[in-house]
Amino acid sequence: MKHPAWIAAAVAVLSSAGVAGAAESAADTETDHVDAVDEGGPRFARLALQPVSPGLGLAQVEADVALAEHLAVSGALAWVLTGPGPGYRASAGAPLFPCSTVFHGLYVHPRATWTRAASASSLGVAATVGYAWTWPVGATSSLGAGLAYTPIATRFEPCLDAAVGWLF
Repeated sequence: MKHPAWIAAAVAVLSSAGVAGAAESAADTETDHVDAVDEGGPRFARLALQPVSPGLGLAQVEADVALAEHLAVSGALAWVLTGPGPGYRASAGAPLFPCSTVFHGLYVHPRATWTRAASASSLGVAATVGYAWTWPVGATSSLGAGLAYTPIATRFEPCLDAAVGWLF
């Protein structure tokens, strides 16, 4: 049986091809498309509200800015509706996303707080652990729980981190 010359040429080309030498690195970015869930996408800031918090005596808005692949800084302003008296709270923290890129996946969020109630003010600390979801259109949500210590209340209190927002 005769073999056409093109089969011999195809076998020669395929058998002489070398192994690809490309390797991915953290500097690589996707060029086929860019959206909110791509590592190379425009996920550098988040603005979020906590819609569940008013039922717990707190109304809060938070802004986060990415510093690195797994780290962001956050700032939040809250209005305290119950507790030792109406007032407000400001907090600053650094959410860490150890298993995924920033604003997506498991996170640990330690923060320092400053609370001003009707008659006093105090510094405190809080930490939550949770999970954040990101949709391709830019919507985001997170759900976490933890503990907070505010000297004005003189005790540890559970805290909930249930936020919805948008990535920019």
